[in-house]
Amino acid sequence: MIGIFKNKNPLALVLLGILSSSLWWNNPAVIATDSLGTSIWGEWLWTASNTWISGGLLWSKIAISTLYFLLAFFLNNTMNEFRLMDRPSYIPALCFMLILMLLPQSINLLYLLVCFLFLLSLRLLVASYKTTNPTALLLLIGVLSGVLILINSIFLLAYLWATFSLLIMRPASLREWLILSLGSIAPFYVAASYLYLTDNFEVSKLITGLQLEFRLPDMNTISWIKTGIVLISAWLGLFVANSFLNKMMIQGRKAYLTMILLYFIALLACLIQPNQIEHYLFLFLPPCAMLLSPFFTSFKRNYLPNLILFAILILSMIR
Repeated sequence: MIGIFKNKNPLALVLLGILSSSLWWNNPAVIATDSLGTSIWGEWLWTASNTWISGGLLWSKIAISTLYFLLAFFLNNTMNEFRLMDRPSYIPALCFMLILMLLPQSINLLYLLVCFLFLLSLRLLVASYKTTNPTALLLLIGVLSGVLILINSIFLLAYLWATFSLLIMRPASLREWLILSLGSIAPFYVAASYLYLTDNFEVSKLITGLQLEFRLPDMNTISWIKTGIVLISAWLGLFVANSFLNKMMIQGRKAYLTMILLYFIALLACLIQPNQIEHYLFLFLPPCAMLLSPFFTSFKRNYLPNLILFAILILSMIR
């Protein structure tokens, strides 16, 4: 079955469509009750997302399944376009679906939006490596970071990730960092202007402090096992595909370093607010899907990759 995805067989698109559909019908066990958003904007997006999903209409299920597919395809296109795999394939999209199926929390469109913003930022960072004048790219990366911070204050980590990733992808430059920082401030300027013009300006509506509560969420044993598999999946891909990574061009190596950094950013978010782990586990989706991808192409025979694939599929069905 892995061979279908490795060889870019058109049947792979059909199988990805089936997987994206099954993600909605086979609902995860953990339902996040607290809002991911901490500001007025994040709260609004969270409420709008829940209202749309809770309708239970067939068209909404089809729409969200389509969003899964498009997000997986966007990640796949990024990996292939920048030659982050040994050859073009649908393996990255498959890994995205597998990691998404293992995540124990319930579905929310806000999660997908945040994942897309991180993926787009990563794509722009990798693209900036060979760009002579990356001003527009860096400004847009900064804007994306600012939007993430507006959603939830903990996504200040996104700005830190973008800053350190910039230092990885390009030579250190104070000017480029200032452009990135200016972009991250822009969403706050727009939001503050809107609140001021509508006589609703309050600092707490723009950014709020983090509520630290060191307790673990109430998840069953299967959910914790799935969480552990998600966490180790990235390292499984890195260790097995070590020889492949050593042969990559400099741009590819730097891209994988930014993915590893994003992995630790997601881990840091979980450590800062362990009681919100069910919210922040989805942050592992982009880096783990990308880092796991080389694992399935590192074997000459497909026996072990197929075994891992079917094991994940079976585990994802257990609640």
